[in-house]
Amino acid sequence: MAVLIALFFLYINYRGASETGKIGAIMTAGQTLFLIAIDVVGLVVAIRDPSRLQNFQSFLPFGWSRLFITM
Repeated sequence: MAVLIALFFLYINYRGASETGKIGAIMTAGQTLFLIAIDVVGLVVAIRDPSRLQNFQSFLPFGWSRLFITM
């Protein structure tokens, strides 16, 4: 009887894990598509109105050498 109960719970656990895996894959795909959509919108806005790019400044205004010196 204990073996049957263990097999029953093993089956339930397997089904739950496979469902969780499928849902996780769908959620990850949705998040990836959302980030790609944000990138596309940003590129379209930057191409249509290049003056908006002036709001950004250089990530490394003094170059890579200053970054390596501080490390």
